[in-house]
Amino acid sequence: MCARNGYFDFNQALDSYEWELRAILEGCRLRSLDEREQLARLAADVGYFNNAKKPKFNKIFNKEREEKRIHEIFNGKPKRAKDKHKILAALDHFKERG
Repeated sequence: MCARNGYFDFNQALDSYEWELRAILEGCRLRSLDEREQLARLAADVGYFNNAKKPKFNKIFNKEREEKRIHEIFNGKPKRAKDKHKILAALDHFKERG
């Protein structure tokens, strides 16, 4: 996974086991695949802006939404009170059965 993010040490690769080397090489290829995906998205975005009558930047990149997703990934999605009540009711139901 580190090779996929661009962290790669050639000497470390030579001192690795075969399975580790395979993982590093796979990560390098996945990194190039990610770069190609980014270029394809960029080309699609450029095409959208060139062809749209009234292009909106938020359709392409909504920074607030992306930041919110990142915070949810690392901090956990805040639970709503309704969800907690449903979970507690389900737990009580299964406690009574078992």
